[in-house]
Amino acid sequence: MSPRESTSAERQIQVRQVTHVQASWTEQERGGPGAFTLQLVLDHGADEYVLRPSAEDADVLVKLLARST
Repeated sequence: MSPRESTSAERQIQVRQVTHVQASWTEQERGGPGAFTLQLVLDHGADEYVLRPSAEDADVLVKLLARST
């Protein structure tokens, strides 16, 4: 990669800070298995992402996010 190409790529990268996390669990059907949802609010609402991780991944993500605050 030439210096010119790397400079262009670096300009496209935007770092965001997770400023709020909303974790929830909902049943898919009454008495049945459910699903986790994590809503990540970035830069006080400038952007947001919704993740649907497995139970194992949700546990790891919540622990990682708790350590970073």
